[in-house]
Amino acid sequence: MLKVTEIAFCCYAVTDMPRARVFYEGMLGLKPTTVSDMPGGKWVEYRVRPIRAGHRLVTGLDPKSDGCSAALEVEDFDALSRTFAPTA
Repeated sequence: MLKVTEIAFCCYAVTDMPRARVFYEGMLGLKPTTVSDMPGGKWVEYRVRPIRAGHRLVTGLDPKSDGCSAALEVEDFDALSRTFAPTA
C-alpha cells in the first residue's frame, strides 16, 4: 500500500517568469529559496511556512494542459518501485 508522508512540492507552469515572480515576491511577499535556469526552462522555488512543501514556478510546460503538479514523499520508495516494476 502506498503511504504518502508529505507533499515535497507543488509545481505551477508559467509562461512569463518575470511577471510571475513580481506577483509571488511583490504581491505575496514570498522569498525565493532556489532559482535555476536550465536548458529545458527556468524554475523558482519558494518555501511557504508553516507548510513544509515548497512551491515552484516552472517555464517549459503548458499551463493550460499541464496544470499543477505535486511531488509526493512516500514511506518506502523501494517497496513502491517494486510494485510498479515490470514482470518477466
